[in-house]
Amino acid sequence: MLRPGDILENLEKLSSVARDAVDHMMTLRGLNGEMPDLEGEIPKYVAEFLGAVTLDVRIGLYDDPPNKETLKMLEETCKFFPFLERFGGLWEGLLLRFGLSSTTYREFCQTEDNAIEIGQKIVNQKVKELSVNGEEEFVENQGESLLSYLLTKRKLTPQEINLNSLDMLRAGINTTSTISLWLLYDLACHPEVQEKMYEEVSSLIGPHGDFTPMTFSKLKYVKACIKESLRLHSISAGWSRVVTQDVVLSGYQVPAGTAVKYPDYMTGYSESLFKDPDDFKPERWLNEDMGKIQPFAILPWGVGPRMCIGEYLHSLI
Repeated sequence: MLRPGDILENLEKLSSVARDAVDHMMTLRGLNGEMPDLEGEIPKYVAEFLGAVTLDVRIGLYDDPPNKETLKMLEETCKFFPFLERFGGLWEGLLLRFGLSSTTYREFCQTEDNAIEIGQKIVNQKVKELSVNGEEEFVENQGESLLSYLLTKRKLTPQEINLNSLDMLRAGINTTSTISLWLLYDLACHPEVQEKMYEEVSSLIGPHGDFTPMTFSKLKYVKACIKESLRLHSISAGWSRVVTQDVVLSGYQVPAGTAVKYPDYMTGYSESLFKDPDDFKPERWLNEDMGKIQPFAILPWGVGPRMCIGEYLHSLI
């Protein structure tokens, strides 16, 4: 679903999101140069980024005043996980199991309907634009947005595209915000690494430039820092899969049909897989040690056909 090549071709649009985020955060800094609520600001940036990628629209969080309709879509979409936690409770869970409605469930349905309605307006507007501009067929290497690509490929209906886009938005905000905050924390704890990352970026685009697909592909050290941060702070505790045939794992006979969980967080700190596993060392992904690291030692996005569709998005943010 996500084509990294075409996302890279839209870097100019995504760079504008980054510039707006930086400008906004600069106005919030106190006299000591500290951000009063970085944990609250990062999700705003991620939301703007994901809105630009998934629905080809700016949410408008940095506008004054913000766009009321897209802001409402974002707010309603982000209520999904809190509702999910409430459904996990004893009484809510029992009611749903027996097909009985509740106030919480009705509220949940209303918030989903609100988000879907606004998202569908955005998708329908893009359908109109493509039709008017005569762009009903997809042309390779034209730098189309993800929304335009999905609409012109016609493998999904506009309704299906809307639902998938909203799913990507809600899932991406939570996970990518967490990943970004942990990376910033690791860099703050290791100023020498932060300086080296800054030097790599500056050498490619200067102090105030924007990335191009070519310069972005040369970010070796930055990507190593992201990978090392993900090793230490896995976004998932592990991945579950059902084995399709009888296998032996660590001496245990596991019959087909058994659910097996891969503990990604634990393997990231395994001394048998990583030298000095407690240390933040991005270089381990660049030097001769790279060839010694087991390819499946960490799987922050999972693996195979059911891996996370946001792998390329996270690397861009």
